[in-house]
Amino acid sequence: MNLLPLLLLLAAASSAWQFRRPLTGPAAPITQITLDPHVLAHSNPGLSDIRILLQNRELPYALRTAPAPPVRPAIPLDRALGKDGLQITLDAGPNSRHNAVRLSTPLHNFRAQVFIHASDDRRNWNLLRDDAAIFDFTQDGATYRLLDLPYPTSTRRYLRLTIPAWTSQDALSSADLTFLATQSPKRTLLTQAEPQTEPDGRQTHFIFDLTEPGFPVDQIAVSAGDAAFARTVRVEASADRRTWTPLTVSTIARYPGGETLALSFFETRRRYFRLTVYNGDDAPLRIRSAAFSTQERTLLLEGFQPGAELYYGNPKAQSPEYDLALRLPTTDPTPLTLAAVQINPDYQPPIPPQAPWTDRHPVLLWAILLSSIAALGALLWRLLQSLPPSPTH
Repeated sequence: MNLLPLLLLLAAASSAWQFRRPLTGPAAPITQITLDPHVLAHSNPGLSDIRILLQNRELPYALRTAPAPPVRPAIPLDRALGKDGLQITLDAGPNSRHNAVRLSTPLHNFRAQVFIHASDDRRNWNLLRDDAAIFDFTQDGATYRLLDLPYPTSTRRYLRLTIPAWTSQDALSSADLTFLATQSPKRTLLTQAEPQTEPDGRQTHFIFDLTEPGFPVDQIAVSAGDAAFARTVRVEASADRRTWTPLTVSTIARYPGGETLALSFFETRRRYFRLTVYNGDDAPLRIRSAAFSTQERTLLLEGFQPGAELYYGNPKAQSPEYDLALRLPTTDPTPLTLAAVQINPDYQPPIPPQAPWTDRHPVLLWAILLSSIAALGALLWRLLQSLPPSPTH
């Protein structure tokens, strides 16, 4: 059998991929590669251009992204008004592990302090937070609400919330207690950046430049220099630092025993990010840097042998269709290592589309148009001259 035509076809196909990375590790039935920031930044959205070649043979793979940890609402037990304000007690269930509560209220334009206690028996209560706050306000035509309250992780079954400023049971629509059932998904740190700070009245803009587009960012974790705070934050992204696209409005906080400094949103590949922190009448928050990350992505391979290479960087590539994901064994995969980035020696940059003939030769186009107008004018003149004179009366 003549393999030359097949080899030429594979060589021509691989020339559309800009980067390649040798894979190192032992031969094994099922192996695993963790994709690094360079692969993630220079691949297509959805990683449709990832290919694994071994001696001109394509190896099937299955793409895996760690799922988000599941949460479950707690059971509200009772709600009462007392001398300390509105109180609600929640039941997280036995053998629970929880660290956040989400409130719902029909109220607007408020700020209220919340005390959070935990108990095993509903008689002896331990204080988890006395500095938690919820609020709702409108600024620049947009409404911002903070109704998610984190606290140090607790294994106690019952949680009690006390809101002194609220004196009506109708002020609270519902309260959902959530707890983590699994560990948080692993993440890949894409880059870390320091901000340019722009004060703006009662708010501060922090602008980050990732130096190049392409990183698939879906979370920003800020590093703040303040000891304790709870602030509303708006996150936006831009490709040119002029037009900004809103991504999310969320909160960051630091309190005794814990902190929530991560802001999550739908994945974007923009170069610039702007964090607007609403300080109100508090001293401006000091954000020193931010870590930009995405959920860890891994490839599970079948039939790996030394000599295999990973190819990526082809904007026109379509996602391959393999059935490996449907028949993966339950055994733990053998990890592989990505070698240094290489430019594919067979790579041929795509030829840019040629501009229309009229755009490439504007002077000649105008000359032709003017000549055509002159010719039509001369023809019309001769036609008018050939007409017989009008009869006179």
